Amino acid sequence: MKLKHYLFFFLSVCIMISALSWFLFFQETEEAKISLEFIEQDRFTVNEVIEPLSLIKATSTSNIIYPKIDTSTPGEKQLIYIAVDENGVQKEFLKTINIYSPKPPVMKLKRVALTINVGDSFDPLDNVEEASDAYDGKLQTKVSGTYNLKKAGNYILTYTVENSSGIKSQAELNLTVKEKPQKPVIQPPKNVPVTGTIKEIPTPKPSIKHQTWRFKDGYDFNSAKDACMKTAETLNVRYTCDVVYVDDIAVGYQLIY
Repeated sequence: MKLKHYLFFFLSVCIMISALSWFLFFQETEEAKISLEFIEQDRFTVNEVIEPLSLIKATSTSNIIYPKIDTSTPGEKQLIYIAVDENGVQKEFLKTINIYSPKPPVMKLKRVALTINVGDSFDPLDNVEEASDAYDGKLQTKVSGTYNLKKAGNYILTYTVENSSGIKSQAELNLTVKEKPQKPVIQPPKNVPVTGTIKEIPTPKPSIKHQTWRFKDGYDFNSAKDACMKTAETLNVRYTCDVVYVDDIAVGYQLIY
């Protein structure tokens, strides 16, 4: 009795395996018969209207399940089409398209020409006012070109940004590095009377009045001397107009009376 049960179970398993194998073979055979060919075009602009069936060049069946195509943002889109034959057998086909924005990104500099001194600090990215795209937002700026902050000269730096659509924008900066100006050493004329070398402008005794015309206030030797003499001529007292020195450098004229 047990042997009959075993034989029945064995035959049932064999029949199920055979049926499954036939079904899979049939499915594979039917799927192999289904074909779908896409058009070659795969690049479209933002917000362009694309009819899903317009991307199909040829197919072996008219029953096509197609996706909804969103072109509102740039980037790569993967579209899955499902072709169904008369027996209900389905087969998937993949179409990849690229949505791009034809509008170039914005690359704007604060200055297109800049002059600095040798030894000054300089960061090219500090000169970027705007680097952005309508869809990608803020973009990374690449700066090309060489410059030497230790050597005077003219340099051209190129700023470049690229959006996700592969469109680039550029701007150029004309950078001038010049030698630091030397502070002029003021020397008095040879015919200027000298009262002596002192470390700081003297403050006369309370009983003596004075007035000083300093070079740092915009006077030079001639204008300071003229101002001193003209003021002295209005006084009906004894006076002196002398050059005042600080650390052996003439810094102005002083009227003492």
